[in-house]
Amino acid sequence: MNCHTDKETLLALSSLGIGWTRQLKKGCEKGLSLRETSEILYGKKIFSAREKIPKLLEITERENIKIIFPETFPALLKELPYPPIVLYARGNVDLLHRAGVSLVGTRTPSIAAGIVATTIAAKMAALKLVTVSGFAHGIDSIVHEKTLLSGGNTIAVLGRSLTGLRVEILYQQALENRRILYISELAPGIPTQKHHFPMRNRIIAALTLHTFFLSGSLKSGGLITANMALDLGREVITVSHDLLQNNEGGDSLASQGARNALHYLELQIYAQAVSANYKSVSAHYLGSGEWLEISADRSSFWNSLREELLQIFPDTIPDL
Repeated sequence: MNCHTDKETLLALSSLGIGWTRQLKKGCEKGLSLRETSEILYGKKIFSAREKIPKLLEITERENIKIIFPETFPALLKELPYPPIVLYARGNVDLLHRAGVSLVGTRTPSIAAGIVATTIAAKMAALKLVTVSGFAHGIDSIVHEKTLLSGGNTIAVLGRSLTGLRVEILYQQALENRRILYISELAPGIPTQKHHFPMRNRIIAALTLHTFFLSGSLKSGGLITANMALDLGREVITVSHDLLQNNEGGDSLASQGARNALHYLELQIYAQAVSANYKSVSAHYLGSGEWLEISADRSSFWNSLREELLQIFPDTIPDL
């Protein structure tokens, strides 16, 4: 039995919160089985974890969670140096094997960044591409929501376990209609920790050939995802524009040669999105239709944006 087909040991490792490690990989490369390697590395813990597998299977069945083993991972995910031990999934697993794009960015986008994310997500849905993001506030929420509202399909990669997941009606309907997939490498009962989010990001980066970085600072988790995609040899596409606020990450990627999404999106759609989504209140988008108000002033930023768009599309932008 090789390292990728020993399902019992894979589940035992997963239930302990152990991912694929350099030590496990070395053991397999030396000809040891995964069972032998894990027993050498983790001793009594792995024996105890095997005894708890029936409980794990009971929970996943009750929560309608599918377990995906490495042998059926999509080919792109297998290119990760240290892929997940297993994946836990709820929804349409077939979406993993369809062409898609990853769309990532900050949890606190400006309104302009939210409009850009909305526009690009809608375009990807129209092109029948599956969108992939991290199901967090901000850009992630915009991507998932707009994809579904546009009739598209989306994959939400979570940095937490799928158990106890509570979602709004839009996502419930999408689940029923097989238009969404939730995935996580965290087994039921594993408490969420900070390091789980960079782990989540590598999966987002690996699942597609193209990653869009839509907005964020140099410390943005989305930028971690973009850099992981670059490490995998994938294409990273950014949004760099002098009217986007707090977007040092996007500007940095652009300066390194990343393609700029605004150069090949129809700016007419962008202009229409500005009109349709304009808010007089400067805010951050939190997802689920909720905006965090940060200023009641009508800023010069919007006037500048309107003037620039009017130069490209005269008479298409109403007074704001």
